[in-house]
Amino acid sequence: MRALLFDLVAQVAGHLISGIIKVGQALFAIQNYIWKFLIWLFSGITRAVLYSIDKEKYKYTMQLVDQAVMVHELTLLNKANQVKSDALQSGWTDTHSIVIGEIRERLHIECGWALKRVDTYMKEVVESVPGLQYLVEGNSESAEDDD
Repeated sequence: MRALLFDLVAQVAGHLISGIIKVGQALFAIQNYIWKFLIWLFSGITRAVLYSIDKEKYKYTMQLVDQAVMVHELTLLNKANQVKSDALQSGWTDTHSIVIGEIRERLHIECGWALKRVDTYMKEVVESVPGLQYLVEGNSESAEDDD
């Protein structure tokens, strides 16, 4: 009888804990959605107010932001070309693969490039080194010899 009661209490407690976790996850998802919406709303209102206060300064600031993004993109593209140049001189290593993977992720996440666009560019860079093939599996990337 005690074993049955023990099992019953353990199962009920497990189901209650599982339910509490599911409710918590749902509440967190709702809370996260609300935060994102409020940030989006506040950002939009702020942009509108700043634009109404000084249109020229707002436009100038947006141009500076756009230029900063472009400079960042160019820096990453230049780094990819440096990896290629180094690989042509000294041979491809795991370090080159790691750096190419980091550049790939940064172009996608920080610069907003679509993964297909990033992979098309990286394929050209990697495959310009003789004997290499650019491979992408899921979210990971690699460059390996054809040997």
